[in-house]
Amino acid sequence: MSALDSVLSSYPVARVVIYLLILSFVAVLASKRGYLTNGGIASAFFLGFFLLYALGFSGFVLYLFFFISSSAFTAVVDKGKGGKRTFSQVVANGTAPFAGLLIFLFSPHKELGLVMFSSSIAEATADTWASEGGLLSKKPPRSIITGTSVPKGTSGGVSALGTLFAFLGALSLSMIATGVFRLGFKSFLIILTSGFLGSFFDSFLGATLEARYSDKDGRLTYSRYDDEGIENHRLRGLPIVDNDMVNLLSGFFASTLSFVLMLF
Repeated sequence: MSALDSVLSSYPVARVVIYLLILSFVAVLASKRGYLTNGGIASAFFLGFFLLYALGFSGFVLYLFFFISSSAFTAVVDKGKGGKRTFSQVVANGTAPFAGLLIFLFSPHKELGLVMFSSSIAEATADTWASEGGLLSKKPPRSIITGTSVPKGTSGGVSALGTLFAFLGALSLSMIATGVFRLGFKSFLIILTSGFLGSFFDSFLGATLEARYSDKDGRLTYSRYDDEGIENHRLRGLPIVDNDMVNLLSGFFASTLSFVLMLF
């Protein structure tokens, strides 16, 4: 807990007001920058307040790093055409960290909760950096299952450049988490490993269980419905497993992996 958090803990009303003001400022900035939809702002506001109240500004640093770096990365790579995160996307990336916070708050294993929380955010950071960074590669990605070349942007495709960005994303987040939470070297390695491997699990799910569709013109899409609300033809995968579900499961994979590694 930072010095400011220690002071604010003695003034609960002021603490809540300051947290709300900070989140409101971030929400307005995110809206103007086009990082979030209205639903995304609402869900991020709720998760951000819970995070601030549970971990103070130290935990909020991780949240901001993932959100700002990933949103900016997406906007730059997509040349300003992308980057807006919806309600479901925020919830998909925020549920696993939320579970880590609950362990931190309601169990005696405080460091375990912090590591699980950090690992899930490290996975989300690594996955987003890998997805966007991979688009910059001059070589087409390869399927994580078959090893054959696939078009850029294909779920389950990996590349050397994307893998490098995944590692850098997980490394950056694990270094920040270790610093703000004052964790040991073992925890640092676990967060890094869980976040990095979690991004590969995301690719594995994308290549196997994530649903793919063909629209009325025969083009590949990951959307179940077209712009007119007509259901596209499913080519493979499970209807329930969309990109948001993949992100949700990958976050819990990283969190669970860190839990197991902390036992040794």
